[in-house]
Amino acid sequence: AMSINGRALQDGKGDRYAPRYHRGESGNILRYFGVPPEGVDVEFTVRGSDSAALRIVSGVPQLPGMPARPASLMSKPFLPTDMTFMAWTVKI
Repeated sequence: AMSINGRALQDGKGDRYAPRYHRGESGNILRYFGVPPEGVDVEFTVRGSDSAALRIVSGVPQLPGMPARPASLMSKPFLPTDMTFMAWTVKI
């Protein structure tokens, strides 16, 4: 079970697009775009006695130390070309 800001997420069963989703090593992935500056609250339930790992990746526009891309240009569509990414893994 998982919720974002108190809104429960569907499990994806019966979703005709689910086979096309990119899945992580464990078979699960959640992508959340447009996170507001104050962030979001994510709650989830892990069943069983095994630990779980949560991989968090954050991407922000622009590359550090580089000038911003001119407004008359665009990045390659559907690819994060001029972005900076940070990643963390949290074991619970």
